[in-house]
Amino acid sequence: MKKESQEMEEWERYYIENKDKTIEELQEDQIKSLENTLRMLKSHFPPIFIPVVKKAEGEDLEKSELAQIRASKDSRELSARIRGLRKVFKTNYYDALDKVIGKDVLVRKENYVGKAEPVHTRDTSTSEEPVQSIDGAGQTRKLPKGFAKWDLKQIKLHESQVDNEEPKWSDYWTSRGETAVGEVLFNESKIVYYFRPYDTENFSTFPLTSDKGRKLTREARNYYYRSSPNPPA
Repeated sequence: MKKESQEMEEWERYYIENKDKTIEELQEDQIKSLENTLRMLKSHFPPIFIPVVKKAEGEDLEKSELAQIRASKDSRELSARIRGLRKVFKTNYYDALDKVIGKDVLVRKENYVGKAEPVHTRDTSTSEEPVQSIDGAGQTRKLPKGFAKWDLKQIKLHESQVDNEEPKWSDYWTSRGETAVGEVLFNESKIVYYFRPYDTENFSTFPLTSDKGRKLTREARNYYYRSSPNPPA
């Protein structure tokens, strides 16, 4: 006996509704879904939606915008959703965002094939002469001078000890141009090393090791690190 539509699992319903669609039609549906998601987030978080979107791009916010973000208990959740959509959909995210908030909200610059990409106002160390780095997939990336992959030994050497009068500062860099300065700390109860950024309002703390300190996390494997002589101003 065939299942009624309301009794179907979500994946079954999705398969039946989309099995005859072309790849182009599926991609178009996905972009429409992205736009609807952004509209939904904008309607659910009206006071902080645009400030959070601007913050995700590293733009300088007005004092009123910062106050709205700090006053909202939902700002962290919204920020995580926006960063996730931005990471997954890339240029399609910005195209959908233009339809939701307009093209004049974010500070933009002209980029490849006429596409407009947001301007990152944070210092991403791109002013330094980059060197070639080959990742695990064999792709060549531009790596700013001084950055290198970390292993467990390097993580331990960069740890900021509690009894140190001056903390040890390190910064990371990703191929997306993201960077933050912070400390490498050790959690004795969980037996893990983790990176705590100096600017905790704009960047998140993340673990560097797992499995009781025996394995590197995704961030520790895929990010590039170096010593930072001074804490950020």
